[in-house]
Amino acid sequence: MKSTEAYEELQRLTKKLKLSSISELEELGEDIYDEPINFFKNIDNIEVYEDTSDLDEYGRRLIDRLNIDIADEIKNYINYEAYADDYLEKTKKCYVCKYGNLYIYPAEEQ
Repeated sequence: MKSTEAYEELQRLTKKLKLSSISELEELGEDIYDEPINFFKNIDNIEVYEDTSDLDEYGRRLIDRLNIDIADEIKNYINYEAYADDYLEKTKKCYVCKYGNLYIYPAEEQ
């Protein structure tokens, strides 16, 4: 999604919520709005993993990138989801699973 498309999507969201501007959406301070606002602010930094619908699949991709030969007998005992969750926490990133894809983006600095 291009930045202009993301901005337009955020504008549509504010209209649906009957708000007059995106800044008004930010001023609400509600946790449910923080995630989409942060997502659109970081639209240029989003990593898209197609055909990756959850953290388990993402964890498998992360471990595959390490190029480690893991015996088949051991693979069933690896908690790929926990590995991916730890990785995202350490790298300060958030994620959204939507439409069969995984979207990873930088977490907003507190």
